[in-house]
Amino acid sequence: VGVLSLLNVNAQGISVSTFEELQSAVSGDYDTIILSADIPITETLEIDDEKIVTTGGSYSLVRGSGFASNLISVSQSGNLTLQSQGTLTIDGGSEACQGSLINNKGSLHIKSGVELINNNSSLSGSAVNNSGSFTLDGGAIYNNSQTAESGRYGVIYSNDNSSLTIKSGEIHDNTTTTSGTIF
Repeated sequence: VGVLSLLNVNAQGISVSTFEELQSAVSGDYDTIILSADIPITETLEIDDEKIVTTGGSYSLVRGSGFASNLISVSQSGNLTLQSQGTLTIDGGSEACQGSLINNKGSLHIKSGVELINNNSSLSGSAVNNSGSFTLDGGAIYNNSQTAESGRYGVIYSNDNSSLTIKSGEIHDNTTTTSGTIF
């Protein structure tokens, strides 16, 4: 019996409460993934197709102890929407790392109820490193820092060939050592 056969699957999507369940749902044929617990992330979640991650309550995806790379990576063919009826927190855990909360090469949509917080990265885009299409339409990005001395940029970094759209949301209390919060 596979991990997903034991999960709660309903018309709204698949409910997950462990990293193993989340990883299986992300790599499976489920469009909507519903968090039902706080989940420590111990390796990068790879998004290669269309996924919606949501929660009806308040849950977190938090950087696991000793894990220093990107928490979520959206490939060129990926399309990730993060939204919540309560609060969905993507939390870097405040420890020094060499990765973004989200490394986006595809399409990323952040909506109401989502927080990107507490990432302390030495690389560009400690919250979001964008080389695809990123839309912020609600949610909040705060308490992140980019700590490199040179050659790295912003808490939100959007490269030359990317698209960044900010419709609504909050961006505050972020720090960088070499550039502005958004670069």
